[in-house]
Amino acid sequence: MNSPEGIAVRQARFRLGLKQGTPVLSATAGGVQALLGYDEADFLSGKIALSRLIHADDQDIAQALFSPAAQNREGDVNLRLRQATGRILCVKAHYLREEATDGVVLDLLMQDAKSLPRTMAVATATATIAAMMENTDDHIYFKDRNHVFTGASQSLVALCSQAEHWTDLIGQTDYDVFPEKRADTYYRLEKQVFAGNTIAREVQETLGKDGRQGWVDNRNYPIRNAGGVIIGLYGVARDITERKQAEAAQHQEIVLADRSRQALLSVLEDQHQAQATLGEREARYAAMVKSISDAIISADSAGNVVGWNLGAEHIFGYPENEILGQPLTRLLPARHHAAHGAGLARVAAGGPHHIIGTTVEVEGRRKAGGEFPLNLSLSEWRIADKNFFTAVIRDITAQRLAEKELRRQTEELRTRNETLNRFNQVAVDRELRMIELKREVNELCVKLGEPPRHRIVELAPIPRTGAEANA
Repeated sequence: MNSPEGIAVRQARFRLGLKQGTPVLSATAGGVQALLGYDEADFLSGKIALSRLIHADDQDIAQALFSPAAQNREGDVNLRLRQATGRILCVKAHYLREEATDGVVLDLLMQDAKSLPRTMAVATATATIAAMMENTDDHIYFKDRNHVFTGASQSLVALCSQAEHWTDLIGQTDYDVFPEKRADTYYRLEKQVFAGNTIAREVQETLGKDGRQGWVDNRNYPIRNAGGVIIGLYGVARDITERKQAEAAQHQEIVLADRSRQALLSVLEDQHQAQATLGEREARYAAMVKSISDAIISADSAGNVVGWNLGAEHIFGYPENEILGQPLTRLLPARHHAAHGAGLARVAAGGPHHIIGTTVEVEGRRKAGGEFPLNLSLSEWRIADKNFFTAVIRDITAQRLAEKELRRQTEELRTRNETLNRFNQVAVDRELRMIELKREVNELCVKLGEPPRHRIVELAPIPRTGAEANA
């Protein structure tokens, strides 16, 4: 299973006439039935059109292939064909164009990618790579130029329903081990690398064997031979599920809090417009805010507290009987007292409001003396020619801690990435030194008239990523 050696190449040949971009099949040869599951007669009769079996995402390749005006006379392309079973087959297509009296004749040789010789060595070729495949937590994989696995980490097996060990993936394509939708996503990224990009990267959803959804940061890099020709690719998909879940939870928490504050401010504004009496306003206000966990604090124009809910008691630590009638400065760090007093004086003199109707982030001070970050939304209302202010306050300490943890995780992932790069390069350098020593031994043997003692297999370099790639 790990090597196609000794296995006949599965292939079929199609001959088509190209007239005004419309391919007309004239002949078939080879194992059409074995390759695609259809009888040759189905193609020759027109019941099955070869062009309709090509994957929708490969239509750009198909259009160039079937165009009579195409410039390339001969070459190779990778295609995906839908077999009679409905499954996708990855093939290498060799094409040859010939001029004819009535147009262009296209000769296509379709070969099953899995039955072809590998364009690069399998990962078990070196002990260091094999050890890395067994032990790394990242989803690492190698594929040859025809999208066939030549190596993969054991961690990747958790996402593949058809595999138990990473060696089970060797010789397979994504369409053999993943649902078609997932395989389409991975193949799309690989096409970018084989098109010449130095890196192809995308955050992608995953689905484990247990049905749990996750996310990976998937990056693909080309592997080239000594002549600079791309012979395969190297991919690293890092699990970022925890980070994505934390971001989603944080976003949802912020959205719900904002909706709560906006709804509360809207109710307060409606009450103001209705010109309710102070007693009615206090009763309705108390009933409305009793169960709200955010702090709801009202103050008069002098900056003294006249309203205090349970949320404020939990956040600041003052029971209502200790804070009513006290200045708001008790809730602020000392360095903000002067600015607060200046703001009250400005408003009392008819000056502009700087934060009314907005949400700002400031620091608060608890009864015990500790400071903490908070979001504050402020509204103004009047009763009997007196100005009052109501603040909706939310303690965002947990949010800031979550942001700090996200930054820590990001830095940890960056450090792991750099460590992996260094490990990869040390392993490759060691293998290259062994190859050099074997070559020197062989040269000495030749000088002594003896046959070479070592068979030398060149090791394709593993591309570096991140800062090391730019060094």
